[in-house]
Amino acid sequence: FLVAQHLAHMMLVQALRLHLAEGLGSGVGWFFALADRQMAAAINAMHDDPAHRWTLQELAERAGMSRSTFALKFKETVGTSPMEYLTNWR
Repeated sequence: FLVAQHLAHMMLVQALRLHLAEGLGSGVGWFFALADRQMAAAINAMHDDPAHRWTLQELAERAGMSRSTFALKFKETVGTSPMEYLTNWR
């Protein structure tokens, strides 16, 4: 059973990678944001430690961007502000 479960997981991951690689970056939402290296860094940080009192500055630093550029790009890519996303994730 564990082997089949692991194989299914690997197939899902591969399918998602192929899906993202086909240029689906024009969509909106956290899934599409993961295709963007900068947005993925911030989202992964929030997912890894949702209890942390994240600030916009900290998340922007994770993404390697200024606060204003990060906030704008996050909203355009994910569809919500970074703080709203974090609140919903929690």
